[in-house]
Amino acid sequence: MRPVTFSTSPLRQFLRRNRIATLPELKQVLGTTADITVFRKLKELSYHASYSHRGSFYTLDEIADFDDHGLWSFNSVWFSRHGTLVDTAEAFVNQAPAGYFAAERDGLLHLPVKEPLLRLVRQGRIVRQSLNSGAQQSALLDCNLAKTRRGTVGNFCDPA
Repeated sequence: MRPVTFSTSPLRQFLRRNRIATLPELKQVLGTTADITVFRKLKELSYHASYSHRGSFYTLDEIADFDDHGLWSFNSVWFSRHGTLVDTAEAFVNQAPAGYFAAERDGLLHLPVKEPLLRLVRQGRIVRQSLNSGAQQSALLDCNLAKTRRGTVGNFCDPA
């Protein structure tokens, strides 16, 4: 018996019409109960998973209109050219020329990223430096490892 084949056309049409969708919606469109079938078809179409909403929304690369920071949203669901929230936070740390305080950073990413940054520190992908802001308040600076080794200070500031 020949295996059932699924076309990418219904997924592309559905996502062009709705811009984003959840996995259950995409499974319904394809007429399958298997997650892997949806992901195989999405891969053929070049897709992005949201970094907000625990990655539960999907869109196509051809639909996402990323801004200069590599971010795009639809109906308050956020997507990143960099991928996951952890990868996006790391990209922001690596690309920040002069730094951001926590409120600025969270505003740019549209959600708090304290936990992803802590994960990056534990994994050794970024480092934290304690700074004294002069107003009896210290701050933590999240830095790209390479820039720190060169003596450059700047990137993310996260008030302690």
